[in-house]
Amino acid sequence: MTSPIRIGYVLDYIPDSEYISKEVVLGRDSYADRWLRSIGSAGAVGIKYVPWRTIRKPELGTHRFGHRVMFVPVTHPLIPTHVTSTRRMGLTGKVSPFHRLEALAFTLNLIPELRRDRVQMLHYANYFASTFVFSPIASLSTPVVVWHTGGDFPSARHERIVWLLALRVAMLRTRMVMIGEYPRRRGNLYKILGGKLDKVKTIQLLRVDRGLFHPMDKQEAKGELGLSGIFHILCVQSLLPLPHNETEHRQPYLLLDTLAQALHLLPKGKRVLLTIAGTGPGAEVLRKQASSLGIGDQVKMPGRIEHENLPRYFSSSDIVFVPFKIDALNESHVLAEAFSCSRPVAAFRKNPGAPLNQPGGYLISDKPEEGGRELAKIISDELGLDNKSKEAYSLSASYDLTTAGTELVSLYRWALGRRAP
Repeated sequence: MTSPIRIGYVLDYIPDSEYISKEVVLGRDSYADRWLRSIGSAGAVGIKYVPWRTIRKPELGTHRFGHRVMFVPVTHPLIPTHVTSTRRMGLTGKVSPFHRLEALAFTLNLIPELRRDRVQMLHYANYFASTFVFSPIASLSTPVVVWHTGGDFPSARHERIVWLLALRVAMLRTRMVMIGEYPRRRGNLYKILGGKLDKVKTIQLLRVDRGLFHPMDKQEAKGELGLSGIFHILCVQSLLPLPHNETEHRQPYLLLDTLAQALHLLPKGKRVLLTIAGTGPGAEVLRKQASSLGIGDQVKMPGRIEHENLPRYFSSSDIVFVPFKIDALNESHVLAEAFSCSRPVAAFRKNPGAPLNQPGGYLISDKPEEGGRELAKIISDELGLDNKSKEAYSLSASYDLTTAGTELVSLYRWALGRRAP
């Protein structure tokens, strides 16, 4: 009988304890935890490692799904504590050198935990993350794999070059890179890996529990949430970021500018509400922006909505907005959840020449005036939205969570069998 593989899973960000408590980490229904539950069902043992700022030694917890969660400090005797004490990104939203040092301290603290836990494979959640940049250090004791969950190179040339060099070093020490069907990002991987793509494996990373996320009656859901007679746009954002200039990142602020333009073009009797579900340091900035645009009454921010309650919100929506600039409607777990609830999705188009109509929804302009005109047209087209809803649901089967664990464990075993870099 094959012994179970012991997998360590590393987050791609440092949670802000002002907004997320340890209790929330241990109780939340996140996709990282769903994957860990899936690989557990497939016979593997998963342990989640969470960087945590307010502790000085590792603390162990158990997630409600059953897997272990180890909170790991981001300070270390070799790293000056006062340097790593910074809490948040600045108003530019950029990661400071202090955060890089936190990631280094986390890595140094992580290594002895991996040995104690007898971890055989260390899985990083994203290669565009400070924690992954320091993964070559961890790889000296434990084989490393990584997958792509979002993000891209910085737009500034000098930052782009630094990231390319740092990622190349980390990637060369990685046993396997997992990515979905993203042609442009595969091109970036080709550059990073110097054309050596033998370690790149394709896997659908967007997975949905279709027992939880499924079509429900829209009018009934609207009635339960007090939204009867209202055109409802839903935007789900975890830890809203502060404003920044990186075009690849989330753009909820651009969404507000676009909505303000659209509302001016709609009949006065048309009632529209945008619900932004999520918490974080950007929430207050968003509220002030909505007020300054004169659309404060059309924007509702209820804070974090627990995962198991989201299907009702999806069902009450007429369209779900994913505020990213993307090439196609094939990114974000929110998109997969919306499709599974038979709701069309809109996002910003990265390529200005991409058509407005997309399978399952729309890609609108990232220029607020033009995007506003397109959004107003979408809101006014009830028949088109109804057809898009059906189209969205027809695409949802490819995101089913059922086979996820087995597929991932199979890839882990393949990576363990590869010769070390």
